[in-house]
Amino acid sequence: MLFQVVNGTVAYGADEILKNINFEIKNTEKIAVVGRNGCGKSTLLNIINSLIEPTRGTLTKNCKLGYMFQKDCLMPWRTIMKNITIGLEINKDHSKESLDYAKKLIEKYQLNDFSYYYPNEISGGMKQRVALIRTLVLKPDVLLLDEPFSALDAQTRLSVQEDVYNIIKE
Repeated sequence: MLFQVVNGTVAYGADEILKNINFEIKNTEKIAVVGRNGCGKSTLLNIINSLIEPTRGTLTKNCKLGYMFQKDCLMPWRTIMKNITIGLEINKDHSKESLDYAKKLIEKYQLNDFSYYYPNEISGGMKQRVALIRTLVLKPDVLLLDEPFSALDAQTRLSVQEDVYNIIKE
């Protein structure tokens, strides 16, 4: 089991956004959470990633999670390379192997000419690719993707979706 939610409930005041959610994800399983706007999909992902605590219920994790938000959440004062490697910095991982992997991903996603640019100097699609690389560079066991491709143009979306598909397949 990679992670499990038992009786997960999130309430804001008297409003229960999620109520008694129960599920378990095992190795190699792929799931999609589908629903209308405002039904709690992002809230559920935030619980799984421990960004918010459930009002009631428990979460058990046995894996390293990578979470890609709906928005790129890049820090405007950091270069593209510094945005990509912030997770490595937080984890105090300054190894050559990790930095080389970051550079390999930057090249794969055709951002090598933009490593020293700042977020306001690149397009929205490029920002989403930076956010994806920032997630992948940590080599997570599980990818949590919260509508990460919505800001991409059609051609880039297909390319990045294919890359994510191949990552999941591997």
